[in-house]
Amino acid sequence: DEERITLLVRTAELCRDRTDRPHDAIASFERVREIDRDHGETLVALDGLYGQTERWPDLADLLEHRAELAEDVDAQVELYFRLATLRAQELSEPRRALEAYSRLLDVSASHGPTVERLEAYLDDLELGTDAARLLEPIYSSRQDWPNLIKIYEIRLAAAEESEDRLALMTRIAQLYEEQLEDLEGAFTWYGKVFLESPTDTSIRDQLTRLTGILDCWEALANIFTRYLDDSLADDETSREIALMVGHLYDEKLYTWQ
Repeated sequence: DEERITLLVRTAELCRDRTDRPHDAIASFERVREIDRDHGETLVALDGLYGQTERWPDLADLLEHRAELAEDVDAQVELYFRLATLRAQELSEPRRALEAYSRLLDVSASHGPTVERLEAYLDDLELGTDAARLLEPIYSSRQDWPNLIKIYEIRLAAAEESEDRLALMTRIAQLYEEQLEDLEGAFTWYGKVFLESPTDTSIRDQLTRLTGILDCWEALANIFTRYLDDSLADDETSREIALMVGHLYDEKLYTWQ
């Protein structure tokens, strides 16, 4: 087999370098891979030849295979980045490009050029949520709170389950208060959490606590009133909120003459 591989490589190199016959060179190198799929010299040669002849699907398969074989992190990063670029551009397969970026981030968690590419997808209606999920741990590790909030807002827009929506809105509210120290922003988002889950008394407590700090009793009354206006139910929660609104006006908002 070694002698046969040597002969095929020499033939392929002759076709490529001396006679300008890239397709024949490819055929000979591919025969080498039938004998030794991971033959290093052949993989590198086919990389160039597939690009030269614009055999993009073959090049994508080859880049993925080379990346899986690579033991050096820098080499893996380069190959996965090339694969992602190829899928996004020449192959017009942006979702598969995201898969390649994901593999790249597995080996280099904060690769700058990949972060930039992923950020460009955030406004894409179909791919923005997937890009956001990839960027979330990066922004979290960087303590990039404004961008992390943006990620959660993108995920929130796509979330369908109430439980997921509540978790995302609560996390946004917490980030505003605990990381950005923006109490007004926290109040706004806890208001949204309340409207999503009005039966959760802990959220009412959070709103009341922030209202006391911000002295924004009218804003709190408006949130509760919005809930009552939108709710058609005559249940315990609605009665509790109505009593709270009455208390706010009696104790905080109405000036007795």
